[in-house]
Amino acid sequence: MKKLLIANWILLLLVIISSSIDAQVRETDKVFFCGKTAKKYKSPKDYSLTIGYVALNDRDIYYEFSGGPNGFNVNEKIPVKSGSGKFAIRLSPELIPEAGTGYKIVISIREKGGDEKTTKSLIKINDIELVEEDFSVANNASFSSSTPNWFNSDDYVDFNIDYLFKDENQIQVSIWNGESFVASSEIETIAPGTGIKDLKVMLPNKIEGANYRFVLNFGTASDFKNRKTTSEEILGVKFSRPEVYSGSELSKKSVELFVSRGTNLLELPGDPTYDFIKIIDRSGKVVYEVFNTDRVSIATLKPETYYVVTGSGYFFKFKKV
Repeated sequence: MKKLLIANWILLLLVIISSSIDAQVRETDKVFFCGKTAKKYKSPKDYSLTIGYVALNDRDIYYEFSGGPNGFNVNEKIPVKSGSGKFAIRLSPELIPEAGTGYKIVISIREKGGDEKTTKSLIKINDIELVEEDFSVANNASFSSSTPNWFNSDDYVDFNIDYLFKDENQIQVSIWNGESFVASSEIETIAPGTGIKDLKVMLPNKIEGANYRFVLNFGTASDFKNRKTTSEEILGVKFSRPEVYSGSELSKKSVELFVSRGTNLLELPGDPTYDFIKIIDRSGKVVYEVFNTDRVSIATLKPETYYVVTGSGYFFKFKKV
């Protein structure tokens, strides 16, 4: 009987609501939270999270909601086609978990039909609280939905953290290789309000590998002192050695493209879809890479000249102004 109730609860849980995320975010397979995530909910009331995904091939997305005072656990597999999209996870009040602390949500994207060893990307919210009484504002902080999960090995990593605090809170981001600590940002104190906080994590050396994870912790000064902060994690992060190209050789091969001032999306002529597009700075370093598309976001690039290498052997250059 318990299994039947849980199955019915899951049927109310998952609702596909869209399939249109811009192709330029397709660096690799990934899942991410769309918008600010909450860590505190009113139990008897419907609430939802919107999850975005990028799948380079047909994949399975796994959802788990578990924990709490009685070890509550439900999970579901959601098959998705190659491409990108988003869906809402809705919790119905008919079979809601009881009020309490210690709940967590885990979202992962895996190879189709694969087990957890085939996980491509994973995000997790720890220390979720369900309450019965009304409340106006809960303290929340989360990684920006644009946080990539593939990086060139560098001296530092920059993070954008979305936050909504009713009280003064502190935030910190750390980087781990599996269970081994690598580095962290300074602990930053944030005044009540809403906004985006930039955090920088300086790395002790160039790192490489595919088993890194980012951990965001937030809470009061007392929470940090007593190690009782709330956390959000991104797992399956990859760091790789930067590819370096010869700028002089690229300049000889490249066809120049005109980019208007304020343009944030570069659309390439030629093939309708390129296997890959690499954006390369003047030093020859790959600063951005996307797959299976003919366009790429240049919104975050600094104003300067860049080269473009494609999987079809076409070369371009443009100036970001």
